[in-house]
Amino acid sequence: MRIGILGDASSPTPTPGGHGLGKMASVIAERLHQAGHDVTLFATRGSRFSGELVMPIDPSANYVKGENALAHAAYKAHREQPFDVFLDNSHAHALS
Repeated sequence: MRIGILGDASSPTPTPGGHGLGKMASVIAERLHQAGHDVTLFATRGSRFSGELVMPIDPSANYVKGENALAHAAYKAHREQPFDVFLDNSHAHALS
């Protein structure tokens, strides 16, 4: 299954300190990837993930611009090769 996961635009995924949306996105992405799914994580620069990682924005950027950049990258990837499932962990729920 092809799965897209939108991380937190305010800090790298997983979040330093191990809490919040970044931690949740990281754990879900890693477990799904380990289960053999084709997972793409959209997150800020400095993020870590063992699958495909798209990092279009620096975490020090304006938060709203960061949310928009992540959503735009995810939308572009979906148009090029559709995801079967997409999990939006953003604060703005940009893909809702």
